[in-house]
Amino acid sequence: MSKNWISLYILHIINDGYRACFFILLPFIAKDLQLPFSQVGILGASIGIVTMLIAIPGGFLAGRVGGFVILLYSLLTYSISLIVMAYAPTFWLLIPVFLLAGIGFGIFHTVGFSMVAKLSHEKHIGTQLANFTAVGDIGRVGIPVVVLFFIAMLGWKLVVIGMAVIGIIIFVTLHLTCTSLLKIKSGEEMAEHPWLWLKNAIELFKDKGFLIVTLANVLDQCAYNSMNIFLPFLLLARGATPATLGIFTGAFFAGSFIGKSVLGRMVDIIGYKKVFFISELLMAVSIVLLTLSPNLWLLFIFSVLVGIFSKGTSPVILTMVSKTVQNKHHIKGFAINETVAGVTITIAPLIAGVWADSYGLVSTFYLSAGFALLAIVPVLFYSTLRLKKSS
Repeated sequence: MSKNWISLYILHIINDGYRACFFILLPFIAKDLQLPFSQVGILGASIGIVTMLIAIPGGFLAGRVGGFVILLYSLLTYSISLIVMAYAPTFWLLIPVFLLAGIGFGIFHTVGFSMVAKLSHEKHIGTQLANFTAVGDIGRVGIPVVVLFFIAMLGWKLVVIGMAVIGIIIFVTLHLTCTSLLKIKSGEEMAEHPWLWLKNAIELFKDKGFLIVTLANVLDQCAYNSMNIFLPFLLLARGATPATLGIFTGAFFAGSFIGKSVLGRMVDIIGYKKVFFISELLMAVSIVLLTLSPNLWLLFIFSVLVGIFSKGTSPVILTMVSKTVQNKHHIKGFAINETVAGVTITIAPLIAGVWADSYGLVSTFYLSAGFALLAIVPVLFYSTLRLKKSS
């Protein structure tokens, strides 16, 4: 494996692991500051707001200064936000902290997915995207488990400061040792004027296939994000301790790793339509069973299954995006995909937070299951559209 890929994978592990920790930390922050569910939803949505705003300009900027530069400085951004988080005494000061973190988190996948797509053969893009997305789940699985273990001993504030220090050390190390990577550009049209770049990106919406894939992504993101932010609250309400919460979180993200690794490869074998249909259906079923589970052992089992089918759809959708847009517009397609995802990540926690305050925590998970079933519909139209084009 080349130095380029190793460095990119390291940044992906840290990015996805730290982002998962921001949501894992919410119950502890909420307890200290006595926040209602609606304010918890606002904090979760704050990251999505910046993702919505930063994806497209971040994609353009990556073409000008280099993708690795963008990814490296995103690490520094959310590391700094962790330091501020530890000392933020009120809800209103936490909002800019989460917004700052969202700048770092929001830009990563637009650039990262584009780089993978550029390096991959079309026949194997599902597998390559599966590998890349699965690598991020190494961080999602390992980092939250370690963080929650130390929170039980040291408290969340000391652990957050430690995470920030580690992030800054990695930033400095890669900045000093990867000087050649800092000079590598993303491969996009370097001479393209900003307004022309934006115009070409907007014109992607004229493609019906791209619109359908975007809608499927919205519904899939609604299903996942409505559930994800409140999963720790459900587990704690069912008797999990802060220490065991780390085990359940690890189970969820281990399932996510398995799902991305397997389902992405299945796209290249049996096609995206069957994989996406089965995944969304089983995601809805798994969420309902998770909600109805009467004991921690069943919760553990269904946490794995929900992880498999909720995040395993990621490489499937990314493959459809890549196949829909022209090769030279990969970064534009992924930037729009991340922007739309950011809008959804912003809205879904807000809806889920208000819904939980109004109808109870459990009902939020039934809402997520409904979104998963709805996500199947657009993909059926996408498949029909592609068949018409090929005939």
